[in-house]
Amino acid sequence: MYAATITVGTPPQTIRVNFDTSSSDSWVPYSGSIHLAGYPSSGTLGPLPFAFNPLNSSTYRDARLPAVNITYPFSKIPNLSRTYGDASVAGYLASDTLNIAGLQIPNQNFTVVNEVNVLTYLYSMLSTANGVIGLAYPSASTVLPSGNTPVFQNLIKNRLIPQPVFAFHFNNQQLSLNATSSIGELTLGGTDPTKYKGSLTWTPVTEKRFWQFNVQW
Repeated sequence: MYAATITVGTPPQTIRVNFDTSSSDSWVPYSGSIHLAGYPSSGTLGPLPFAFNPLNSSTYRDARLPAVNITYPFSKIPNLSRTYGDASVAGYLASDTLNIAGLQIPNQNFTVVNEVNVLTYLYSMLSTANGVIGLAYPSASTVLPSGNTPVFQNLIKNRLIPQPVFAFHFNNQQLSLNATSSIGELTLGGTDPTKYKGSLTWTPVTEKRFWQFNVQW
């Protein structure tokens, strides 16, 4: 997972999110009680850290659309899938100002999550982030209605980045909840030439969904 800090709302509320290249859906946890899917109404959890409170944002807008469900299949991780099922969240669509490292997107749509299943809850407790920013193509969305635009496409649409490119850099530091320095970097709008040597090789995307491309062995 590519975890980092963003802000949502006015005044800004700090949220820790995973930047996910396998989804274009974005969501943040609700600051109130979270329901544990598959359990009776008494199966509620306390507020998750880095959660979002819509009542504290003057720019928050409820999309007034039906509740949505987002599922992340873990079929390639048999033990997790067999024990916990797929990771999933549920909530309602909304919009608010979203800020990533100074890039401010007004009226960005996302899901405010008030229900999680066991696998998602475990990830939230064990990882450094509780929300997700989807960076895949719009066609990978499972919840966005026609006319709504995922985060990366909104960065392009609002001319907030110079190029329709993003890049990740990873170093060899071990992930730590108490890390005092960056263990990686996400560059939006281009690449960071200080992080590589030589020139880049570009290859066509074969399916405009998950940044899929062909590799010859």
